[in-house]
Amino acid sequence: MSKFIVFVILFFQTFISKAQPDLSTKIIIEGKEIYRDFRKPNVYYLMPGKLQLANESDGKPKFFLIASRYTGTSVYGDVGEKKFRNILQFGVAMETIEMDVVKKIQNQLGGKDISLLSMPIKNIETIVMIPASGSESKKQIGKDGAFLSTSGAENNAGFWKERMYSIHLENFEAELVTLMIKQGKLALSFSYAFVGDVIKGTKKYKQVSSPRQVFQSITPEINQEIKTDTVITTLALKSETFSINVDTQKWNVIRKIDINENIPPAYSVLEVRCYDFTNQIRPDLAVKLLDIEAIGLNNLIVSLPSIKFLSSEPSVNTIAASFPFAVKLTKPLRYRISEYKHDGERKTYDWVKKENWVEIIDITTTLDSLKFLTKDIEVEITPETLTQQGVSSLEIAFFYTYNKKLLQNNVVFAKNSDVLSKKISLVSDVQTPINYKILVNGNDKVYESKPFSCTENYVLINSKQIGF
Repeated sequence: MSKFIVFVILFFQTFISKAQPDLSTKIIIEGKEIYRDFRKPNVYYLMPGKLQLANESDGKPKFFLIASRYTGTSVYGDVGEKKFRNILQFGVAMETIEMDVVKKIQNQLGGKDISLLSMPIKNIETIVMIPASGSESKKQIGKDGAFLSTSGAENNAGFWKERMYSIHLENFEAELVTLMIKQGKLALSFSYAFVGDVIKGTKKYKQVSSPRQVFQSITPEINQEIKTDTVITTLALKSETFSINVDTQKWNVIRKIDINENIPPAYSVLEVRCYDFTNQIRPDLAVKLLDIEAIGLNNLIVSLPSIKFLSSEPSVNTIAASFPFAVKLTKPLRYRISEYKHDGERKTYDWVKKENWVEIIDITTTLDSLKFLTKDIEVEITPETLTQQGVSSLEIAFFYTYNKKLLQNNVVFAKNSDVLSKKISLVSDVQTPINYKILVNGNDKVYESKPFSCTENYVLINSKQIGF
C-alpha cells in the first residue's frame, strides 16, 4: 500500500454521525471545495474529487456489457426455457487529491491546529442515459444501478480511488447498447450526485411572496433576509456528468456467458445489498454480516468469506460476491445474517434457502420490527416548470422526524437538466406525517410555497401548482 493511500486512510477517517458541515461556509482553496463544521470552528471538510471512466494499464476502458443466458435441459425438466441477465459494468475512478495539496489547504486554513476531514458522504445517486431514438434528447436506462464494493474492501468515508459500477438492463436495453457498440457509436452518459447530511447554515436572500417575483423585478418593500438554517438536511452536495466514450472498434467490450448447469469460478453472479446504514434505519446496529454457501461440482459445500456492512461506511450498500470455485446453478444457495449492535450484543438468524440465483440478495432490515417507516417517493416535474427566465433551480423540500429529530431531505432539479424525475427514500418515525414545500430559486431570490402533505408515493410538480 502506497504512502499516499495510507495517508488518506488515516487522515480522512471521520465519524459521519458527528459531522455537521455548514454549506454556507464554502470556500475554494487550491481549486478544492472546503466547508467548515457548524459547531467546531477548527474542523473543515473537503469535497471528493470528480469521477471519470477508469482505464486499464494498457489504456483499455474498463467497460463491459455482460450477457448471461441459461438454457433449460431435459435433465432438469425445463427444456427450451431461457433466462437472461444483462449487466452493464464500468470502472469509475475518483480524482485523487495529492498529499502536498492537502497540506497547502491545511496551512491556509490555519495550520496544524486545523482538522481537515473528508466530506461525509452517505450515498451516491446515479443515472445512466442513452440517446432517445430520433431525437437529440436522452432517456434513462437500467435499474438497480450501484457502485460495487468487493467483499472485504475498505471505504474511507467517501474517498475511494476506484470502484466498479453495475446496472441491470432489460433485454431491449441491452440490444440497444449492443447495436451502438457494433456500429461504433457508443454515446452513453453517467450522471452522479454525492449525497450527505449537512446544515444549510446562514444565507442572505430576498424572500418573495409570489413565485413570479423570482424572475420579475421585486418591489422595494421586500427586504433582504438573513436566515440560519440548522436543520440537518439530506442534500445532493455535488452533481456532475461525464460521457462514456469507448473505441468499440478497437476494444471488445461485449461478454457473453452461456450458463447451463454451473456458475464459472470468479464470475460475479451475486449482488448483496443492505441499506440499514445508508438510510439510517438501524441506529442501534454497528455491523451486519452475511454468510453464503452453495453446492460445488463435487457436491461439497462452497463457502464465501463473510460479507460485511458497517455503520461507519454508510455509502457501501452493495457488495459483489463471486465463488472461488464453480458451483451448481441447479442447486439452491443459502445465506445467514448476523448482527452486531453498538453495545456488543450479537444475534445470528437461521439459514435461508434461495432458489433464484438472478435476484439481488437484499438483507435490509424489514419494517416489521422497526420504529421507523421507510417511504420511497418518486418526484416528477413537468418540463415547463424550469423554462421561466431567471429561475435557476427548483427544490422539493421534504420535512419529517427521525428518532424524534426534525430532518429535511431536498430533491433538486436544475435548469436545463434532462432529468425530470427523481426518487428518494425517506426514513421517518412511525405514524408521523411527511410534508413538503416547493422552493423556486433564482439568483438571490427565493420563493417558498405553503406546506403540502405527502400521503402518496408519487409527487407531481407543475407550473399551475407553483403559481406561474
